[in-house]
Amino acid sequence: MRFRLLFLIAITALLSCKTKVSSPNFTEDMEKKMLQYLEGNNIKNPKRTESGLLYDISIPGNGSQPKKGDVVVINFRGKLLNGKEFDSTFKPTSGPLTYTVGKMVPGFDEAVMLLKQGGSGTFVVPPYIGYGEKTVNNPDGSLMIPPSSILAFEIQLLEVKSATPNQTK
Repeated sequence: MRFRLLFLIAITALLSCKTKVSSPNFTEDMEKKMLQYLEGNNIKNPKRTESGLLYDISIPGNGSQPKKGDVVVINFRGKLLNGKEFDSTFKPTSGPLTYTVGKMVPGFDEAVMLLKQGGSGTFVVPPYIGYGEKTVNNPDGSLMIPPSSILAFEIQLLEVKSATPNQTK
C-alpha cells in the first residue's frame, strides 16, 4: 500500500514538472532521486527548468532578479542527497557569500538567477550542471563531493548589485 502511494505521488510530481528537459544527460533514475529528495523535504510540486534543475521558491522576494555578471550576496547550504552537508554560510563561523553570478557551477548560478532579492528556495542540481564527473575534496584532502553527485541547495538571496562595466557578462 505504501509503495503504491509513493508511486502515485512520484507520478503526480513528474507530471507537475511540465518543462521538458533539453539535456541528453538527464535520466529517469536521476529525476526519481531528485524528486524523492524533494518529497522527503516536504516539497510536493517542484518546478523544473530546461536544464533539469528542480526547484521550489519558498519565499518569492520582491527585489531585483540577478543576471550573469551581477554581484550577489547570498546565504546557502549545500548537501548531497544523503543529507551530508558539504558547505554552508549558515554556520556561526561563516557569513554570507558575495560572488559574481557566472563564476560558480552552472546549476548553482541558474538557481541564484531564479530568485529575486529577499527570496529563498530549494534547488536540486543534476550532475551535468553541477560538478559532473569531477571529485571535489576538502582542503585536508578528504572527499567532499563524489563524482556524478546530485546536489541540493537552500539559497537565500540577500542582495543584488548590478554588474560594473568591467565585469564579464
